[in-house]
Amino acid sequence: MAEDSRLSKVEILIQQKKFVDAEKILSELITQDSDNVYFLSLLAELNLQQDKFDKANSIIENAIGLSPDVPHLFYVKARILIQQDKFSEAQKYVNQAIGLDPYDADYFALLANIELGRKLFNEALETANRALEIDAENLSALNARSTALNKLNRKEESFETIQDALREDPNDAYTHANYGWGLLEKGHHKEALDHFKEALANDPSFEYAQLGMLQAIKANNPIYRVFLKYSFWMSNLTAKYQWGVIIGFYREC
Repeated sequence: MAEDSRLSKVEILIQQKKFVDAEKILSELITQDSDNVYFLSLLAELNLQQDKFDKANSIIENAIGLSPDVPHLFYVKARILIQQDKFSEAQKYVNQAIGLDPYDADYFALLANIELGRKLFNEALETANRALEIDAENLSALNARSTALNKLNRKEESFETIQDALREDPNDAYTHANYGWGLLEKGHHKEALDHFKEALANDPSFEYAQLGMLQAIKANNPIYRVFLKYSFWMSNLTAKYQWGVIIGFYREC
């Protein structure tokens, strides 16, 4: 019971970003049971949230070596790789997690987000839908579905999905920021600004929302709005076609 209480405290401290306090308790627990992969996964999570990717990776690799049949460990490993922009590698690990447990919506939601990062928008939509078949209220899957629909120019469906996410948690900073970026991409910079403000009211240090707010403010300038529209168009192309557009532009010049 005492261990359960300390674990609950660690999880709360990580959510509150009180990493020093969380690591102190975790270190004590790991000293008592160095092969406990759940303790190790929490320690990896703690380091991941502090952008200490090498340390987080070393810890989770150790945990996987101890228990290669625990799907959550591969899920954490994939999330570390995403933060390092290693989307192809991350996809391999989350697929391993899914292979071990094909009924966890979080795993499919993560895969959908990886596919978004790789600009595989149709695949991301299909994967997000699979996650929502398992858990219709999964916020990560709802956000991934909304983004995929937006990228596929299915605007109404996209905004209906993001509204579903807001109904699940009207104070979720990521959902508000995601909604803001979707609106910004479609040219609704004033509405986007409202959602970025809401995101930052719930998480003042959220960089994704901070960047979105800056872009929304700049979009008050009509010339910048043209540049922003072009930037979104370019960002939605695969690397192959981005280079094609750039090469074509220089040839015209």
